[in-house]
Amino acid sequence: MRRMEIIGDPDVIADIAKALGAHIVTRTPMQADSLRELGHDLEEMNERMQKTLEEFQAGTRTRGSVEWWMKRDIRYFYRRAYKEGLRTGGKYEELTKADERELVKARYKEYRYLKGFLNDIENERGTMPYMQRMRMYADALPGLFWLGMVNANLSDMRRIKWVLDEAEHCETCIELENRVWTPRQFIAWYNEHHILPGENTKCLSNCKCHLEAYYVHKPLDKS
Repeated sequence: MRRMEIIGDPDVIADIAKALGAHIVTRTPMQADSLRELGHDLEEMNERMQKTLEEFQAGTRTRGSVEWWMKRDIRYFYRRAYKEGLRTGGKYEELTKADERELVKARYKEYRYLKGFLNDIENERGTMPYMQRMRMYADALPGLFWLGMVNANLSDMRRIKWVLDEAEHCETCIELENRVWTPRQFIAWYNEHHILPGENTKCLSNCKCHLEAYYVHKPLDKS
């Protein structure tokens, strides 16, 4: 099958896809496959969204049609990214109600941004190039992946560690280097700060950090 052409900045997409191959402790072949699939999904989502954007700008798609298809792609690819993260964390069961709530929160936030984005296009507003702005929806996939990886196993014996890869890092990531949480601590911290590798860091989608999971012999002392 012929490989589809990637619309957008191929160097940026390649860098992100490469970053998804980050070293995960005791990574299994299935976990490595999850990371590869995430890279492919990022490329495909970007291509679809960019194509729909071009059709909207050309006047060959109505606003209603564009919004419907873009929301559909967000819903589909965000779910896949989260599930690949769960697989990487060792969970292969169906999504729980808590998982579904995480996905609803993530996509509804993006839906609000999308409505404003389409309004800006119709009114020819905004300073960031539209193609670059559109690509940010695909750039959000790694964040959903890492959130799924954390949520895969909330055992107090498990640890989540923020790791820097080889790159020039922003202030956010440098401050988080080697920080360690239990999964529940991480989820509470995330709910407060809404930061993940590639999500709400000052380096945005240029983030090359990743999360590692490992186990300890005893839980943290809660006294």
